Amino acid sequence: MSALHTQPPDIASKQNLFQSLRAEEEPLLGTCFVPPRGYEYLAGDTSVVVLGDVGSGKTALYKMLCLHGMDESGKPTRLLIEWRPQPELEKNKQNNLSVARRLTLQMLDACALTLVEHLTRFYPDFEQAPPWAQTRLLWFIRCSLQGDLVARLEPVFSGHQSLEPLTTKIQGVSPDAILYEPSPEQLIGELLTGLQGIGLAGIWIMADGFEGWAETEPEVLGFNLKAFFSALSLFEDQRLNFKFFIPAPLEPAMMRASGILRRRVTPYHLQRETTELMQIVERRLALTLGREQVSLRDVCEAPSLPEYLERVGHRSPREWLDQIQPLVQHYLESHPAKPIDEDTWKKLRRQYPPHFWMDEIGCNVRVGGREIPLDDVPPKTYNMLHYLYQHAGKVVSKEALYFLAYLGLDHIPRPGDEKYESPKEYSGLVDTSIYRLRQAIEPDPSAPIILQTVRGYGVRLVSRW
Repeated sequence: MSALHTQPPDIASKQNLFQSLRAEEEPLLGTCFVPPRGYEYLAGDTSVVVLGDVGSGKTALYKMLCLHGMDESGKPTRLLIEWRPQPELEKNKQNNLSVARRLTLQMLDACALTLVEHLTRFYPDFEQAPPWAQTRLLWFIRCSLQGDLVARLEPVFSGHQSLEPLTTKIQGVSPDAILYEPSPEQLIGELLTGLQGIGLAGIWIMADGFEGWAETEPEVLGFNLKAFFSALSLFEDQRLNFKFFIPAPLEPAMMRASGILRRRVTPYHLQRETTELMQIVERRLALTLGREQVSLRDVCEAPSLPEYLERVGHRSPREWLDQIQPLVQHYLESHPAKPIDEDTWKKLRRQYPPHFWMDEIGCNVRVGGREIPLDDVPPKTYNMLHYLYQHAGKVVSKEALYFLAYLGLDHIPRPGDEKYESPKEYSGLVDTSIYRLRQAIEPDPSAPIILQTVRGYGVRLVSRW
């Protein structure tokens, strides 16, 4: 357990526990983290591909595994490489081996730069290491760091005049001091040997940040990762472990990679259980309220809240916490503080509906953490939802929904026009369509918060991005 885990939380950090829901920005992550099932396996010397949806907690798990690779003082026990691969864009012009080679060179470069940073922080360990270890570490940096050596080293050594001898040593070592034209496997092998001399047990290569690629270029990213995992024999050394955090939509491409099929890299599906999600919520509540233990019912006693959280948050910690945030704020602002009742909670959830996103190409929507297919919704009814989504936040009249969305006309006809119909003729059809949509997408169809009726005017789609 690192020293970072036990830092006392300050007031500002407590207030942010239900507001800043990005693991990269959470100073108290280590204090309120709830390990998922199989965490000890993930934290061992094993190569894994963690697959999870957006908001499932991949980045939080990533950060905690990074902390797990440190001792009590915060010093790494392994060389921890935080790598963000840059995939090759032109999939059709590259074969598997060339793509794998390019990504391997990127990886070796990241290893070399991280090694330089580690030696900068813990230079006495290097000075006390045996000569054979020093030579191998310097040689690895010299062979693997891409670009101009001085330009790459200068930002790391800036302000550390005492490290000038290290700069000279790196520049002075010959690229063929250990091996002539070494393969990636040989480079890594010699690095692992050298790391033993400074007390590091091995290498963890941690890779995250694929969401943007998965959204814009999923096929290209899938091709790159498949090539990387399929073509390398680096996975055979138990001292070198890869821990990749991949968006769930890329699973088909990953499962086709021969490296995974030969069980060199184990796929792990990050899916939080309801009990774990409740623990995450209640641990944060305890920190926020300054108590040793807090139940969700201490803050909100509404009987329907747990079922609502399951339906909206699904398996996403981010969405569970997002829905709890307005309850916590209301509770903290109440004087005296008392548990929120059912009526108050229903008012709050109407003011703070779940995130809503519509796939305008595919026939599905996402409400909070739940993806909902709309294949059973009639196409013209789906067109109404699409129209409301395009005009989110605005009140849309029944006549606009019928003539512009349902019939697909380019204007609303007036009395006497050929396609004019009176409200009595289409009002029931619109009501039925809205009812069907609510049954499909509303967390609680009996009390709609996404498709809200504005009496006398029409319907408004309330959407939070």
